[in-house]
Amino acid sequence: MMDRSAVKAIVDREIEPLMKRLGIPHWRIVVGYEPESTDDPDRYCRGRNFRLVDYNRARVVLNPEGCDTEEEVLETLRHELEHVVISPFDVYLNAVTAAIPKDSPLAEVLESVWIHAMEQTVVNLNRMYLGLTGGDDGP
Repeated sequence: MMDRSAVKAIVDREIEPLMKRLGIPHWRIVVGYEPESTDDPDRYCRGRNFRLVDYNRARVVLNPEGCDTEEEVLETLRHELEHVVISPFDVYLNAVTAAIPKDSPLAEVLESVWIHAMEQTVVNLNRMYLGLTGGDDGP
C-alpha cells in the first residue's frame, strides 16, 4: 500500500506529459485521492473517474491503498485517462439511457454490455499505448 503523498507526487510528475501523449491536453482534469470502500471483499478499485464530455472536464479519483508500486499508480492513472479519451461515447450512452426506463430489463443488459465494451476498449487502448511507447504489453 502506498502513501497518499507518494501517489500524489507520481501523479503530479506524470499527468501532464501523459495527457499530452494521449491527446487530451485540452481537458481540465482534477485528481482526488480517496480510499475505496466496498462491501465486496473480492472487489477492489484503484481508481475511478467522472467525465463532463461537453466541457472537456473530468475528475479522476485514485485509491492510494490500492497501489503498491509506482507502476501500479501509473497503470491506474493511464487507465482512468484512457476513459477520458473515449468519453465522446458517453453522449451515446446518455441518449440511450434517457430513452430506456431505468426499471426496464433492457437497462440492466445495456449497462452490462456498456461496462464490458468500455473496459475492453480501455484495455486495448492501453496495449496500443504500450506498444507505441515501447512499454511492456502486460496481460
